[in-house]
Amino acid sequence: MKIVPALATALLLFSPFCQALDAKEEKKLTTLLECKGKYGDLLDFATAVDQLPGIKELESKNPFLKLYQLDKPIRANQYQSDQLVLAGNGISLMLPGESKENVGAKLKLAKFELTPSKVFFIKEIKKVGKLTASDVTTHPDTTLLGCEYNSPF
Repeated sequence: MKIVPALATALLLFSPFCQALDAKEEKKLTTLLECKGKYGDLLDFATAVDQLPGIKELESKNPFLKLYQLDKPIRANQYQSDQLVLAGNGISLMLPGESKENVGAKLKLAKFELTPSKVFFIKEIKKVGKLTASDVTTHPDTTLLGCEYNSPF
């Protein structure tokens, strides 16, 4: 009967979620979040994210967002989080309890009002995309901070 606990322990130890992102993958992720990557780098990451150790997909209340839990927080754009969002051409950290207004002010992002009820804070990154601080109704009291990459298509 000691085989079963040993097998369970082995499975946990070798589970991809029990292993952290290596330094190289963590650097790639930070680079993408800070708008220092390329559109192709984002596509490569999005394609491989389900196989990366230390990242687990979570159920999302929003069909347009893929939400991931990181096994340890990552720091980018002066903020830290253990939740990651992929949506469209963008990648963001999820910042519970942070307001987009405060994040926008701290990072000196410009206010962009799409409608009176939909306001973003952005900074254009030449030839790359936009650093954005925004919110989404399915995740109240949470700011999404990251990069929306320009598509070459």
